[in-house]
Order: sequence, then C-alpha cells, then structure tokens
Amino acid sequence: MQLKASSLKTRPMTRGVGLYIFALCIIGCGSVSPFLTGQFNNTLPIIPGGGGGGGGGGGGGGAQSFTYFDQIPANLQFITSEVRNGTPYPLAYRVLFLVTADVRTDGGDDGFVRNAADIQNYLSAGYRDVIAFNQPIGSSVSYSCNFIFLQRGSRLLVKEFGVGQGFGLAPLPPNVDAPENTPPPGNIHTRSDNGQPQVPVPEFIAFISDSPGFGCQDPEDTCSSVAFRLLQNNQPNPLLDITGLKIQGTTCGQGTGITPSCRLNLDPTRQSSLTQYPLGGNIVWVALDPDRIGSLTDPTVEDPKRDVVWLVTDAAGVVEHVPDDN
Repeated sequence: MQLKASSLKTRPMTRGVGLYIFALCIIGCGSVSPFLTGQFNNTLPIIPGGGGGGGGGGGGGGAQSFTYFDQIPANLQFITSEVRNGTPYPLAYRVLFLVTADVRTDGGDDGFVRNAADIQNYLSAGYRDVIAFNQPIGSSVSYSCNFIFLQRGSRLLVKEFGVGQGFGLAPLPPNVDAPENTPPPGNIHTRSDNGQPQVPVPEFIAFISDSPGFGCQDPEDTCSSVAFRLLQNNQPNPLLDITGLKIQGTTCGQGTGITPSCRLNLDPTRQSSLTQYPLGGNIVWVALDPDRIGSLTDPTVEDPKRDVVWLVTDAAGVVEHVPDDN
C-alpha cells in the first residue's frame, strides 16, 4: 500500500431467515437494533449525537473544508469507534489510526496537527511516532507489504487498536447465543490516558499491522493485508482470515483503489464518500461469518464480497453509511 499520509467450502445456512432479519436490523429495525443512532448513543451515552449535534455531514450550505486540526470546531475534533463480532468464532483484529503532525521549516506543507498542544493531546491519547521529528518528505514506514509515505508535516503518529493474538486484550467472544440478532457491544476504542471513547480524529484509518499473523497474504498484493482473524481452538484458521479486500469502506473493499484504508472527510457540510468517515462521527465495524451463504444486506446476492461491514453516523447522528456486504 503506497498510502500517502496527507492526501492512505461454505457450510449450509440453517439460520437463513434469522440472518436476513439480522441484516435488516443493522440497517434499520426500529427499537430492535442497537446499531440505530438512538440506541448506539445509549450504548455509548457520552457520545454527542442523536439530533442536536453540530457539524453533521450531508447538509446544505457552502463548502467548509478544513486543512488543519486547529481549524476544526472542538465538537468535531474526535471520532468514536468500536468493533463487534458477528461470527461464531472468537475474533482477533488490528486497526491503525494515522495522522501527520508538526510544522515544516523548509516551506513544505505542515502536518494536519501542527500546534504543540494539539500534538501533545494526540500523544496523551495514545498515538505514537513512527516517523519522528523533522523527517524529510517521502520518508516511509512499512507494515508488511504496505508502505506509508510522509507527504506533509515532519512526523507521522499512529495509534493501533485491537484484541487477541498478543495484543494484551482477550479476543472478542463468538456471537453464538443469538446469531439472528445484532452482535452485542464489542471493543470500544478509547484514549490511553483517561479511557474516554472520544479519540482525536485520524486522517486515515488503515487495516494494516506489523503484528505476527496480520501481514499480507501475498507480498505483491497490498489488499491482502490480514486485519481480522477468526480463532478455532484458540488458534487462527488462515482459511478464515479477513483481509482489506473484504472490508467495507476501504478502497480495496470498495474496488476503488489498492489501499486497505479509508480517509477523513474534512468538509462537514458534505456527506462522506464511500471510503470516507466524518469529523465528529461514530463508526461501528461488524465482522460477519465468512462461511455464511448469501448476503446479509441483499437477499438476492448469493456470494457476498465483504466480511466486515460498517455503520457510520456523523456528529448529528445522521447515518452516512449503512452496512453493505456487497
């Protein structure tokens, strides 16, 4: 993945009807689904939204695209996010938040986060330098077959989230008690300093990692980066690994590029594109059983393309992306 840091044997389905209901509930099922805006905010009660929030995407008005973090209103300077397990297996995963930082003294473009106080806020939240201090444009860091190149600023900060397989948190438990329902709350991504879910907003979110087992299946294919691993007898089954190609919202998963990543929409007056997420927004990723037969979101599709879907709402609680495994 040449991600620019500025511009990054099936088994029979015996619960087919239940899975179809599960799909409908994710995308709109009244009070049944915790993925709907109101109940999602009940799951994370301190997240603003559900009407009355500021800066919702898709609204009218003129363009208001920001360039730097310090230009963004305070209520839009973070995102909240979570991963849920909708599979019958324990789930391990990795996801990386990335942001360019610091000023340039050579006349080049400053990083997205340029003020010292704001940089310290990111560091306190758990971001760390992987390209550090006055590095030249074009400096890079690799994650298996994926490379991230510095295109603005002089530092690259990252914060990795995940569970299982050596990360220090137990894998997400399987969703076996009620597979026809939406999965229960999973791993909420939080700040490192105070445990709050409002994490300073990343420029990019990438499904890449340097953890063992999460590299590229094919060193020549950047979309083959493993991001989700399903465990059997406490061991991953490579046949069930989920790569960037199978993740909704990434350019790989949407068929629009070769990066297992999505990027920040810096214009809060415009709805995010299929590979963008909004300022101040909420994201829920759900891993689906890769052994399922048929789509969960379109009953006419027998062979769905994606095994991880997302629900994305903006700061006002307006849904921007609904789960789509096709």
